[in-house]
Amino acid sequence: MIISPKVASSRPNPQPGQVSNKSSWKALGGEYLHFSMYKLGKGGDDVLGYLAYACKTPKKNFQIAGNKDRRAAAVQRVSAYHLQAKTLIGAASSLYSAKIGDLQYRPQQLELGDLLGNEFVITLRDCHFQDEAAIEDQYKLEWLSLIVRNAASKLKKDGFLNYFGLQRFGTFETGTHIVGRLMLLDDLKGACNAILAYDSDVLSMAQAESRWESQDVKARAHALKIFATTGNSREALNELPKRFSPEHSIIQHLGNRNQSNDYHGALMSMWRRQRDL
Repeated sequence: MIISPKVASSRPNPQPGQVSNKSSWKALGGEYLHFSMYKLGKGGDDVLGYLAYACKTPKKNFQIAGNKDRRAAAVQRVSAYHLQAKTLIGAASSLYSAKIGDLQYRPQQLELGDLLGNEFVITLRDCHFQDEAAIEDQYKLEWLSLIVRNAASKLKKDGFLNYFGLQRFGTFETGTHIVGRLMLLDDLKGACNAILAYDSDVLSMAQAESRWESQDVKARAHALKIFATTGNSREALNELPKRFSPEHSIIQHLGNRNQSNDYHGALMSMWRRQRDL
């Protein structure tokens, strides 16, 4: 799916120059620029981090209606505070594996929870039937369509168990539910250490040049080992890929000589949305 950047025809095009007062934003349609963001194989947070950097605006000015799986090809709705459409389109022109489109000025910002639902495209592969050698392809398709329709009707009627996948609890050594429990127990040092935990097996893969883990994941493990063993925050941050912003915030805070034991401040230095997770 490719979404080309365009400004919705129902709203006026942004005017050149800076928009400096509320009346000017109101004339455009509102102080918040809403847009759809498509991404493939990367976190929406990473894309927004790049857009914030390229647009020279704080990352906190971007809000999303719902989180999407990092590994999925997904589209989500985003709002940005006091951002001109032409600036966003210019920044998005250099995105890799991501696109933006359907830009529209609105008076309200989006919040987590505004998402009403998700729409999925599901592909069934390697489908087989009993004695399928004797069944013509046309009848296989009809049979499969009947099975899917019946299954969908049953789901609609009876519902289903809503299991949580591992992606709901983080993708690294310590799950977000463990970090949250430590924070509730007021073990803030333990929470920071849990966020900075790394898998020694990943380091072994990095040394062996294994392809089972991405280069970013290997670099993360290496950077966290540097900080854990040497306390050298500058060297660790130079190794740490920018997309790992919680780790970056904590290392940067604790790396300050006067804040090395300020675990509350380290956690508060994280982006609020990340603390909520």
